Amino acid sequence: MRTISLLSTNYISVPKISNINIKNSKAVKRKIITIKSILINNRPNKATFKVYYKLPKGFVYSKPKVTKGTTVSYNSKTRLLT
Repeated sequence: MRTISLLSTNYISVPKISNINIKNSKAVKRKIITIKSILINNRPNKATFKVYYKLPKGFVYSKPKVTKGTTVSYNSKTRLLT
């Protein structure tokens, strides 16, 4: 823990950090699995997030619906969705 004396300066240096809140939900309907991840940057600094999912054997990947600015790739050999 770092202590800053406010008697010697009027400025406090704040490191560039981002808090990450992740909420995952899985809904099963008609044998279709929906994976929804909501990532919110609660800090003033810009942040980049990368999420990985490994699909279990027996699951079939289909093209996802994504928001603007989001990219999704799938590697069929490793079954990784990023």
